[in-house]
Amino acid sequence: MLKILDKIVYIVSLIAAFGLIGAYLSPIINPNTFVFFSLLGLAYPYLLIGNFILLLYWIFRWKRRTWQIVVVIAIGYPTFRTYYGTAKTETGDASYDLSLLSYNIRYFDVYGWSNQKNTREKLFNYLNKFDGDVICLQETKLQPHQVSFELPGYRMYFNSADKAGYSGTAVLTRKEPLNVTYDFGDDEHRHEGRVITAEYEDFYLVCCYTPNSQDELRRLPYRMRWEDDLREYLCGLDQTKPVVYCGDLNVAHEEIDLKNPKTNHFNPGFSDEERGKMTELLAAGFVDSFRVLWPDRADAYSWWSYRAASRARNVGWRIDYFIVSERLRGHIKKAEIWSEIMGSDHCPVMLELE
Repeated sequence: MLKILDKIVYIVSLIAAFGLIGAYLSPIINPNTFVFFSLLGLAYPYLLIGNFILLLYWIFRWKRRTWQIVVVIAIGYPTFRTYYGTAKTETGDASYDLSLLSYNIRYFDVYGWSNQKNTREKLFNYLNKFDGDVICLQETKLQPHQVSFELPGYRMYFNSADKAGYSGTAVLTRKEPLNVTYDFGDDEHRHEGRVITAEYEDFYLVCCYTPNSQDELRRLPYRMRWEDDLREYLCGLDQTKPVVYCGDLNVAHEEIDLKNPKTNHFNPGFSDEERGKMTELLAAGFVDSFRVLWPDRADAYSWWSYRAASRARNVGWRIDYFIVSERLRGHIKKAEIWSEIMGSDHCPVMLELE
């Protein structure tokens, strides 16, 4: 009888060990690829209960099984820390209830929205109507001394380019972040005000205005360095907390994301190189929130040229995104493009997490 119990002990301990691996990996790997580990990870709390029953059995036979007691404690302790202890940080248990907006406001700036009362009030009316938790703005083109306004209820963080009237980003947030940083990586990425990172308790928010590759792809080599360095930066953040990466990313990823893919194939924003970098980012553990909910939706665009009545004819591109960590996929409640909102050559895009 004791030999049979011993065999049960060994089998359950082995399953529990694999379950522990699954418990740690299931939130960060693709469950379709690692079904075995993921299911064991979900079942691990129950395996843990069984292990502690076996622990009592080992204690009863402590003279012969002292080493096994050490093994089960070593397996059980980190799991208690992960599931039930103060170190619990797993995304699956987080409740976000969060609404976010991203908006390139370039055309507002063409009309001087920071200084002219009517256009400024128009923009703020849009933002107040949204009444969300976080608002990310791109192409603000503001220097610090020009930020002379407030949006009630929001804390405001601006990142400005060294060059006046160029680029710029902003994050407006109801909840004060734990930390806010500006730009990233090497010095060449730190002069155009293109990135703001806000750290919250359960995630990182990265607001980004990606450099345009320019006519004839003159700036493509720099764009490729930017994409590689930013992907490395995002993956580094993702190792600590999930990431919400948003903004005007200046690329239409797939043919469905612009009206005329064939005639734009080698143009900035739809070159093979730029699209490939987006593919690499998604393969690194991120998802396009809009395509998670609307994988086949066509004619959904966030930018239109001001030429040839492009917006009226809906001849546009989808280049504004909310890209989120893979483990936030199940938290995506809404992902929308608010094409009816006028005023910029872009329109806002919205993400709601639950």
